[in-house]
Amino acid sequence: MSDIYKHTKPLVWLIIECSSGFGEALTLPALNQGHKVIATSRNPSRNPDPVQKVNLLGGIWLQLDITLPR
Repeated sequence: MSDIYKHTKPLVWLIIECSSGFGEALTLPALNQGHKVIATSRNPSRNPDPVQKVNLLGGIWLQLDITLPR
């Protein structure tokens, strides 16, 4: 496990686009190391499994869409 997750006290992480890619790769390890995580994605209902995992581990999942309307 990388030292990025190991600290003497828990950190608060705001991680965007957690339903895939880099955001997904950071979310669960941070929670498993005891950190607080606020995870976001554009449409959480499209992929409910990671949302449920984050919530079960004590994280918070929020809908966040920062794209510009067309």
